[in-house]
Amino acid sequence: MKSKIKAILSLSLLGTLAGTIFIGNADADLYGYKRKNGGIFSAWYDSSVASYGYTGTYDTARSNWGGISSNVSISKASSPNGNSIDEYYAGTTSDPLLLGLNVAYNVFWPGNIPVNKYEKNWDYSVNSLYHNNVTVPNDAAASALKARFTATHEIGHSLGLDHTTGTNAQNSVMKGGWQGNETSASPTTYDRNQLKSIYGN
Repeated sequence: MKSKIKAILSLSLLGTLAGTIFIGNADADLYGYKRKNGGIFSAWYDSSVASYGYTGTYDTARSNWGGISSNVSISKASSPNGNSIDEYYAGTTSDPLLLGLNVAYNVFWPGNIPVNKYEKNWDYSVNSLYHNNVTVPNDAAASALKARFTATHEIGHSLGLDHTTGTNAQNSVMKGGWQGNETSASPTTYDRNQLKSIYGN
């Protein structure tokens, strides 16, 4: 049975978001909402990213979404600001199905609040990559591909892309599960066109 990337599902650990993966919308491959300030923004890397060896992974994942639309570019920030800069983390999890996670937030006092991406736009996202689940035992190349795929997928969610459905899902980096036979972590032509449908050429 193929491994479901709950992860890659962008399923929040918070109960308020836990069911959103099952909610339909007009276009099943887009949330219908996006970042409030558009697709040109920065991302900050927590020290855990370097500790687990995923700096290059996140660099590649950011780059994978660049050059598709002139209105999408993710640069690297030296520090977080809690309101418009995305945050990237790495760590481990007790959930064997969780490869990565994307949670969107809106700025709110006294604390920022998670956003249901099917219901409203958001200010910034927090992406996590789970080392124990993206690692393929005794296969460094496969581990690297799985990590790049997961990071690229989660960043796709931060840009407003939902899971790819139907016949387009087979090779899409935004498909809702990791099958183990993937050969690329780059967005497909379909993924690229979906991004353009949000941000333009």
